Amino acid sequence: MAKKKEATPVEEQVTEVVEEKKEKSLKDLLRELIQEELQNDTDPAKVESNVLKKVEKTEEQKKQEEWLNELVPFKAFKDNDKYKDDIIVGHNGTTYQIKRGHEVMIPRKVLLIIQRSENQRRVAAEYMEEQQESFRRDVAEGKL
Repeated sequence: MAKKKEATPVEEQVTEVVEEKKEKSLKDLLRELIQEELQNDTDPAKVESNVLKKVEKTEEQKKQEEWLNELVPFKAFKDNDKYKDDIIVGHNGTTYQIKRGHEVMIPRKVLLIIQRSENQRRVAAEYMEEQQESFRRDVAEGKL
């Protein structure tokens, strides 16, 4: 098991400052939410309820984001023809390069992008086959 590195005094100070800023920013965010709700309604119970709903929504969004960022195993098919190059996936300005033929850990959001892309490729291939068959029938029937 790897030994945990002891934090230097400078690292400890930086960590404390970051934690203080996080705490302040959360307090500021909560104050802003309360002020915004007070502009719309003066009933304290309604303001509290609305602020709590927004905070819960933010927590749900955070859970969703954590789920999407969770690392999952993935192994892309590799051959010496069409599927030999790495897979390149872009998401919100971040580019991921995934090596084919090796099991790698990738964020779930990247896996979902790959799955959607493969599904779209399959749907497009089916559509092209349908159109080609339709063309062949039309030619055979003398419509073209």
